[in-house]
Amino acid sequence: MLETTKIIKKHKKSNSKIIKSDVVVIGTGNIAIKHTNIIKRLLPDKKITLFNYRNKRIDNSVMRLYDYVVEDSELIEVNKKNSFVVIASPASLHVEHAINFSDKGFHLFIEKPLSINTNRLKRLFNIIKTRDTCLYIAYNLNFLNGIQQLKKMIKGKEYGEVTHSNIYAFSNFINWRKNKKFKKTVTSSSSLGGGAVSELSHELDYALDIFGKPYQILSTFSKSNDYNLDIDTKSSIRFLYRKKTVNIYLDILSDIEKRICYIYFDDLEAQLDINKNSIILLKNGKIIKKYSYNQTVEDTYFDQMKYFISYMSKKNNDNNLSDITYLPKIINRLRYNA
Repeated sequence: MLETTKIIKKHKKSNSKIIKSDVVVIGTGNIAIKHTNIIKRLLPDKKITLFNYRNKRIDNSVMRLYDYVVEDSELIEVNKKNSFVVIASPASLHVEHAINFSDKGFHLFIEKPLSINTNRLKRLFNIIKTRDTCLYIAYNLNFLNGIQQLKKMIKGKEYGEVTHSNIYAFSNFINWRKNKKFKKTVTSSSSLGGGAVSELSHELDYALDIFGKPYQILSTFSKSNDYNLDIDTKSSIRFLYRKKTVNIYLDILSDIEKRICYIYFDDLEAQLDINKNSIILLKNGKIIKKYSYNQTVEDTYFDQMKYFISYMSKKNNDNNLSDITYLPKIINRLRYNA
């Protein structure tokens, strides 16, 4: 309730109060609120602190979600060994916030992407190793039943080898946040980590998860002249492998909503509709099999957080610097070339 939410202002030496936190959330956007509501379902007894790093005015509806709202990170400390922070600030601030809270001993749940550049990543990983904390990057589509089924098909080689794949993610970011002017959103700002490559990096992530690391990456980009934006609004990316090619097409100012992965095997074609979480298999243009799941994309956020809490509790810190930084390096290079 709003009346029980304690607001802790900037640090004052004479009357400072240290807040021992089970969970800290950084960010007040839709995704931060989504994660907060899921945590309250999974961990109803945990105290959740909102770190208001910009010291901005917060709506009452958001304030009610938290036990504390703190404006000075120096006043936030871990409560227990499994305390963690959800970092849902702009991508340009992810590493800064991660370094700050990992150094305090918090485990890290970072909304995708990890970073829009590779600066200070080495320092972050040194802190994670020293403090023995874990790091998770929130790519929730990896928990989608349809993507898991495709991985099984590829690994089992039931339909032969993959010859090529076309992945499409078309949407219109103007419609993503109805309560905000689109030019004031993170998506519309290159410096904050906006643009097609960053915002739709889910497709890059699951392509790497399904097909592995390519030996070469090619790309082309275009920007819209309609709204005077400084971001890439369309991206065409090609992952080259020895025996297959994966084409990824991203568009955040599209007239249509489309999120489909086409995979062409030796023997047939598979089509995964991400939004519907369904797969059809076609041979000679005819549908021979269908897969449909009750799970929705929205459900994967819950599955993801549940996995993270379990992973964190096992104290099995298997963070691999090379693997975790691979995608940020790709994103950084692609954005630099855009």
